[in-house]
Amino acid sequence: MFNLSLIQPAPPLESPIVVIYYEKNPASFGLKIGHLGFREIHRETTGFQEILIGETARYGRALFLDGVIQSSQADEAIYHDMLIHPVMAHTRNGRRILVAGAGEGASMRELLKHTTVKTIDAVEIDGGMIGAAKAHLPSWHQGAWDDSRVSVIEADIFDHLAKPSANNYDAIIIDLTDPIDDAGDFCADSLTFKPAFLDAAQAALAPGGCIVMQVGERLPGLKGVLANLRNRFKWVQPYSVFVPSFHSNWTFFMMSNEDRRHSAEAIHAKLTALEALGTPYFSCLAYQLAAEQADRFFQDISET
Repeated sequence: MFNLSLIQPAPPLESPIVVIYYEKNPASFGLKIGHLGFREIHRETTGFQEILIGETARYGRALFLDGVIQSSQADEAIYHDMLIHPVMAHTRNGRRILVAGAGEGASMRELLKHTTVKTIDAVEIDGGMIGAAKAHLPSWHQGAWDDSRVSVIEADIFDHLAKPSANNYDAIIIDLTDPIDDAGDFCADSLTFKPAFLDAAQAALAPGGCIVMQVGERLPGLKGVLANLRNRFKWVQPYSVFVPSFHSNWTFFMMSNEDRRHSAEAIHAKLTALEALGTPYFSCLAYQLAAEQADRFFQDISET
């Protein structure tokens, strides 16, 4: 008779180790986001933030700052196309540009597609972010950091705007941190909404110039901010676009000291002409839809 005791149990099948990186999402966000198949590429803590760059299964390479995703290879073009090209269509000239929060370098990449651009002041407070982007995010910047038209300025944006030379910008791109507090709640007192900052940015505009500001997830608290901006600027246009890796509709405010509605036909022509740039997401229609859905969200705020 066969001795059953001689049968050795089969070793357990080895399960693949799936590394999950969880974003730092406070309870007030109401969700916990984990990135499967995460492989760390670079991590460092600077004097300003923790920088983490890694490969994710869903979105490819991604940048996280202080535990929250900022940009991903799969959809950063949506964000940067819509941050840059609408404002370049609405500004009168588009020669001298200021980028506040140069980060990954993708904003300069898109700006340099415009033949009108002569100079870009790329202001970034964190030199560690610049170094990490140059080394590990090549598809974002595509060499823009080394373009002769780009002046890299490692400084606080307030300090830069205080310089006498910080003026006559045809477009100002404000791509700073999201307006949320440490608990993840909307913060109407964020730096970019403060009167002193807005005064400095507004004073730095050239005649016919425009500002675009990323203002984070489209939340009800932005309605009060928009109302304040419309009391300050002659023209303000919100627009929103869904960014998959952000899991939300992301909102931008574009504004000018001049009423750009008077130039509607010329701006429409510029928006259409910019489609020749071959951008992966931006089109005249994409912008129009983004503006329409934001207008519906903010429709109880009358324009002045």
